[in-house]
Amino acid sequence: MNFLDESNNGAQWLYDFGDLTFDNIENPSHTYSSIGTYTVMQQVTTSFGCVDTAYRTIEVAGVFTIYIPNAFTPNNDGKNDKFLAYGEGISDFKINIFNRWGQPVFESTEMNKGWNGEVNDKAATEDVYYYVAKVTDIFNKEHTINGRVTVVY
Repeated sequence: MNFLDESNNGAQWLYDFGDLTFDNIENPSHTYSSIGTYTVMQQVTTSFGCVDTAYRTIEVAGVFTIYIPNAFTPNNDGKNDKFLAYGEGISDFKINIFNRWGQPVFESTEMNKGWNGEVNDKAATEDVYYYVAKVTDIFNKEHTINGRVTVVY
């Protein structure tokens, strides 16, 4: 969060960010460590000793992002060996992966449990597979993401 002082004739500043942290520069930046509602206090003092205080309530709502790659290389070289989705602000997750004939090859409800490229305990063929990911974000909004992933050896 960036704060911009619009007072006149300020000589000293004090900001209380509402999360037990403070700053005394004119235009501070502050990063909140968690979502929530905060009351920010700005106190400005002129060179003549006049003091004015302003309060503003802000809401830090969080973010939702998701990234699902379009290829991976399950060849056990330690690089891109699993097909994993990555994201922030996700409260619920499910992914299903299908072969080109629509047969299921992988399913998971855990983002950190990716597909290792095996089908029935055997290496999947180098091909394009189809996935459907159902995601609920921290705002309780549901998203369905369809895409393709290519297995490359």
